[in-house]
Amino acid sequence: MKKRASDNDRLLLVEVVCHGAPEPRYWDMYLDALCRKLKRKRSEIKNINFRDKITGWKGYSITIHFADGTAFTQRSSKNLYMRAFLKDYTLRKPCFKCPFKYPDGSRADITLGDFWGIDKVAPDIDNNQGTTIVIARTKKGEKAIEQLQAVAKPTLVEIARFNPAITTPAIIPAHYEDFQNHAKCSTDVLRLFQKYAAVPLKQRFKDLVKRILQGKS
Repeated sequence: MKKRASDNDRLLLVEVVCHGAPEPRYWDMYLDALCRKLKRKRSEIKNINFRDKITGWKGYSITIHFADGTAFTQRSSKNLYMRAFLKDYTLRKPCFKCPFKYPDGSRADITLGDFWGIDKVAPDIDNNQGTTIVIARTKKGEKAIEQLQAVAKPTLVEIARFNPAITTPAIIPAHYEDFQNHAKCSTDVLRLFQKYAAVPLKQRFKDLVKRILQGKS
């Protein structure tokens, strides 16, 4: 795209920070298993929200709305599909050698992404509803951003500390190949996700203490 457009002033190239692209078959397997568990049909699904903020951005949920008005909602930390995705088991192999990471692979004028760690870097604008990072990559990008009213200007190092997907590809999990092999013959994807994406006991304890302190136990 950039080669074709050359230095066209009318074109502003924008990229989005990507954690990785999961294999579609794992989502299909999960959705089939979940529908069986809920005794629903996939045809009854009206829409799906992967980042439902009814529980806030930092503790976002996955919500599936059905045609009859009912819904299945679950925090991402407890959702088996999301846990397997965040632990990188369901990612495609090319994601572990992504050639588009900053600085060498980025060819965009502006990068957009999730401002994870905002509560530490810029707490004055944190409302737990999600904040977007806007990063200028070129002079053209800087000029476009200058027209916006900047609220906070943390450094790229500060931002990437909490959203490493900006600069670094996902790291292949230690048991990635085992997971892939087991997935080929597994008839219970929920159990498979549970096995490989289990939350360590120490983390479960920390999460429990945090919820108690926040009055959300």
